[in-house]
Amino acid sequence: MSETQPTAQSTSSPGMEPWLREILRCPRCKGALADAAGPSAAELQCAACALAYPVEAGVPVLLVDLARPLGR
Repeated sequence: MSETQPTAQSTSSPGMEPWLREILRCPRCKGALADAAGPSAAELQCAACALAYPVEAGVPVLLVDLARPLGR
């Protein structure tokens, strides 16, 4: 029997398909997004733009107008 390996799903946002998570980019600068826990829910953060995009019911809301600024 083989050992259980962690899946890509375990390191990505809840409910989001791993292949989708890998291709998502910041809509403002096209930079990489990092999974994070925001003040009220999961979010995807862009370090380059200092913006956090909400993830609602497993669906990322990648609209710059709805992004939360990150405090630096």
